[in-house]
Amino acid sequence: MSDVAKKSRRRGPRGICSACEKTTTDIDRNRLRTNKRTTIAIAAMTVFALLSGAGLSAQSATESGKVLRGKAAFGDWREDAPGIRRLITLADLPEIAPEVANLVELAPKPADAVLHVPDGFAVAVVATGLAQARVIHVAPNGDIFVANSSAGEVRVYRVPAGSSNPTETEVFASGLHQPYRMAFYPPGPDPQ
Repeated sequence: MSDVAKKSRRRGPRGICSACEKTTTDIDRNRLRTNKRTTIAIAAMTVFALLSGAGLSAQSATESGKVLRGKAAFGDWREDAPGIRRLITLADLPEIAPEVANLVELAPKPADAVLHVPDGFAVAVVATGLAQARVIHVAPNGDIFVANSSAGEVRVYRVPAGSSNPTETEVFASGLHQPYRMAFYPPGPDPQ
């Protein structure tokens, strides 16, 4: 019988010789032992963490003292303080009411309204009557571009230095679908 035939007769079902199979079995047993040790260590850490957490929560419950319940649990920032906790149960929640439309209405500006800004700054109205002004960009030459979303346009206001009144007002681009963002190209001090 040739050496090749002898070797093939000694091979196990997976093509591994019987001598090697013993070695792989030993390796598998070592892996199982390592996995058991890892599992036991993880279980021990979990139990420790749970016991430690229970001790901390019991300690904080006695130290913090105040737990707001029922209607008192529904409060605002004036009642908040370090250590105050709120317990809201299902019974505390209000009944579900039908949906109500919450439409936004534009309030008129009071005649005596004044914006307060830091020293050295000033605020002035440049344009009014825009449908939905979203983004304002100032070009390097001082032109003010405004994305007027509802009107589907971008407007440009040419305002001389030191003034708040535009000398020219025009539509820069129209027929847009709710414009929001703008960019000057090429970037830098001289866009085209």
